[in-house]
Amino acid sequence: GMARCPYNPLHNSTALITSSGELYAATAMDFSGRDPAIYRSLGGLPPLRTAQYNSKWLNGN
Repeated sequence: GMARCPYNPLHNSTALITSSGELYAATAMDFSGRDPAIYRSLGGLPPLRTAQYNSKWLNGN
C-alpha cells in the first residue's frame, strides 16, 4: 500500500510495528524512487512523514 512498501520490488524498504500499533515505514514514495520517506501510519496517532524530497526532517503536515 501507499507509504508502506516501494512501487519497485528492487527498492529497499524497512518497516517496524510498535507495541502500541504504529507502523513506521522507510521507503520510496513515488514510482521513480526519488522521494524517499519515513512514514508513520496506523495506531492512534495521525500520519506523519518526512518532508517531501528531504528525508532528513519530519513533517507533521
